[in-house]
Amino acid sequence: MEQLHGIVLAGGQSRRMKEPKELLLLHNEPVLLLICRQLLAVCERVTVVTADPSPYSFLPSMVRFAKDIYQNCGPVGGIHAGMEKSNYPLQFVIACDYPFVRTKTIMKMVQCLEQDPSRDGVVPIANEKLHPLYALYRRRTQASFEQIVKSGRRRMMDVIEELNIKTFTQNDPYEFLNMNTPVEYARAQHAINMNLID
Repeated sequence: MEQLHGIVLAGGQSRRMKEPKELLLLHNEPVLLLICRQLLAVCERVTVVTADPSPYSFLPSMVRFAKDIYQNCGPVGGIHAGMEKSNYPLQFVIACDYPFVRTKTIMKMVQCLEQDPSRDGVVPIANEKLHPLYALYRRRTQASFEQIVKSGRRRMMDVIEELNIKTFTQNDPYEFLNMNTPVEYARAQHAINMNLID
C-alpha cells in the first residue's frame, strides 16, 4: 500500500452549531480525538489543520498541526495547507464534523485509487450526496487546490470539477452524518445511545 497521510479540517467558524464542532463530546470524548484515533490506525501521519491548536492538547503527541497558507479560503485552503505537511502519495481528507469515520471505508478508497492510477481521487456518494470532505486525493492534486484558491474561488466543487475523480456509493445512514447543527449532533448522540454505530 502507498503511504497515507490523514488530514483533519478543524477550527471552522461553526456558525450553525454555535460552538466548536471538533470539541463536542461523543462517547465522553471530543469528536476530534475520535476522528484522529481512527486515522492513526491506518495513516502513517495525521495532520490537523487549524488556526489555533491550543484547545487540542488532548490529542496524541504524534498528531501534527498546520495553518492555512492562504487565509479565509475555507476547506480548499485547508486541504492545500494539510498536503503541504506531507509528500505521501495518498492524502485522506476529513472534516471534523464527520464523527463516524471508518477505517474500512478509508481502505476501500485506497484500494479503488491504487487500482486506477489515472484517477486523482476517490469521493464517496452517500444519501444521494457527494462527500468531498470525506475523501481520498493524490498528493499531486495540491496544485489544483492552490490554483482554485489563487483564482479567488473557494468551493470544493470547483476543485472536483478540475480533477479526474472516481466515485462509489456507500449506503450507511450514520457513517456520513455531517454534524453541522444541534439537531444533527443530537442525532449522532442518539445513534450512539441506541448502539446503531458499528
